[in-house]
Amino acid sequence: ANATGLSATMYKVVVTDANGCKDSATVTLNEPTPLTIDAGGNQTVYWGYPDSACANLTATNMTGGVPPYSVQWSTNNNNAAINVCPTATTVYYVTLTDDNGCSVTDSVKVCVIDVRCGNKLDKVTICHKGPNGFVTQCVSLNTVANHLATHDDQLAACGTDKSCTFDAPKFASNVKNQAETVPAYLDAYPNPFTDYTTVRFKLSGSQNVQVKVYDVSGKEVTTLFDGAYKAGSIQEVGFKGTDYPAGVYFLTLTGDNGDDMTKKLVITH
Repeated sequence: ANATGLSATMYKVVVTDANGCKDSATVTLNEPTPLTIDAGGNQTVYWGYPDSACANLTATNMTGGVPPYSVQWSTNNNNAAINVCPTATTVYYVTLTDDNGCSVTDSVKVCVIDVRCGNKLDKVTICHKGPNGFVTQCVSLNTVANHLATHDDQLAACGTDKSCTFDAPKFASNVKNQAETVPAYLDAYPNPFTDYTTVRFKLSGSQNVQVKVYDVSGKEVTTLFDGAYKAGSIQEVGFKGTDYPAGVYFLTLTGDNGDDMTKKLVITH
């Protein structure tokens, strides 16, 4: 009496008794609006100057799907707003999950510029505006605030590249040439997960398919599926999270017909 794993379309159920009498009913499942979340713009922090060593990250524009939502950062923090103080340039990911277990991920890059100087690394590098132009100086920590406020000085050595750009990977499905009557998808539930998750996918055409997992550096972790797929069928395969360190991973599906999809996975221990 319970049908699960259904895609958005109209379904009909028929009940037949022992005498051959029948009755039927129909139901239409509608696809919710797509989930969205915005991790905010990239930021730059300065390691060695406490007043500018941390960044406030705030997830906004959390819409779509089916509320209530849950939020999880790659730091395992579950608040929409977090404070981070990295000592190396880091990309942070935030995932929004709705009541159906659907999720979407966005990312933000925090660039770190090391301004420590001096024999004990207890001083701060600045670009000082002098009478003959700008010059790099190494000054005491307690004098930095005055330099920045009264001399138009800047943190870091003169000429330091302070651009902070990031070509974020795409986590949304990118399915090509799929038949409208057979919605294609790649999903995993639960996600985030600790011990085990079930990966499920469905495609519009019969083809050879590979499903793999990569870490955040782009290194292949494992292959979950590599073989022939029958059009319209629902394929399931398990992924054991306890075999790998906690963190962010990427589930990718590649098909011969051009059905390429990516899904972010989060393992928590």
